[in-house]
Amino acid sequence: MAASEVAALEAEVSAAASVAEVSAVAGPLGDGRNATPLRTMTLTKKYALALRYFFIGFVCFSLLGCVEEKGIDCSLVLCAAGDSINLELISEGQNVISNETYTLENIEVTGATTEELQIKVFPNTQGATTGYLEISSFDWKAGNYNYTIFLGNDFEVDISVTFGVTDYPCCGDRLEIRELTSQNAIVEYRVNSGIFTIILI
Repeated sequence: MAASEVAALEAEVSAAASVAEVSAVAGPLGDGRNATPLRTMTLTKKYALALRYFFIGFVCFSLLGCVEEKGIDCSLVLCAAGDSINLELISEGQNVISNETYTLENIEVTGATTEELQIKVFPNTQGATTGYLEISSFDWKAGNYNYTIFLGNDFEVDISVTFGVTDYPCCGDRLEIRELTSQNAIVEYRVNSGIFTIILI
């Protein structure tokens, strides 16, 4: 609501209240005329009270509208996939997925738990990395999981993953990786990429 509109409503409320106070005088006036009847006084007070409530309500609804306008439009938000483990594997400075040193034919992932895993490789990508390994499962829930990644007969990489559930306004109730560590490899994370770099040692 504009400041001028607020001021105008306040002035009208004050004027109505003043009329109610003047009309409250009872008995004859000095020139022989009678004062405003009590019924008129009561109606004027009711009018002033109603106008005051209308003013308060109008301001409240205006403020509420402002809050809604500043709310998040979830239709414009792209929720990043956090329910998969995306790993860039680096050995001697080379991405061993993009150069196809390791493919689905010689990559194996095992875990201590029995959930079914889906394993995919993407050797030709653009953006944060040139290639990565994706591990996912429909059975994952919030909690800790431990896996061993076998790359042919060359490497065994142990990873520990902690999943949590998001509570964001637009992307709530989704799994996201809170932590990924390894005891026998170096782990780096590229912010906002969704990809962890595993440096094989």
